[in-house]
Amino acid sequence: MSIQVITPPPSFDANAWRLQLAGLTDPDYSTGKDDNRSKEEHKQWAINLCLACCELFGEDLDRMTLWDRIPSAMATASVKCGDGDIDQFVSLCLDHIKADSAKAARNDRVVALLMGASDKPITWRQGLVRYIVQHSFAIVAYGRRDWEVVKNDRKNGGEA
Repeated sequence: MSIQVITPPPSFDANAWRLQLAGLTDPDYSTGKDDNRSKEEHKQWAINLCLACCELFGEDLDRMTLWDRIPSAMATASVKCGDGDIDQFVSLCLDHIKADSAKAARNDRVVALLMGASDKPITWRQGLVRYIVQHSFAIVAYGRRDWEVVKNDRKNGGEA
């Protein structure tokens, strides 16, 4: 006759559970799997922000600094908006590139970014800021690639 060993369940940590429920804990990547289900959505949002920055880049600035200022705008905004305030995040980015506020208000891409993010839960918005911090080089590379496509489409008479 064999003896069955029953292991007790792990102890319940109510405080840790409350923090996780409120979205105040970082994801646990120690398991090796990526639990950011919004990764592709975050990526596309960030690339669209790059494109909006290209469209609204300040006329007082040297266009040769475009790909220097956009990453620094996102990095600066990320430091100040870890709480997931995407309205402030976008405002800080546009301010950093000296965008004209009237042009920004008329820019369909900016409006779509703001409206799309405002419908998302706070965990999504905080995750977006974390994604931008962790993938800044890739975002800028994809943004530059897509900006070249937009410029070529415009040059060939297409709408972009």
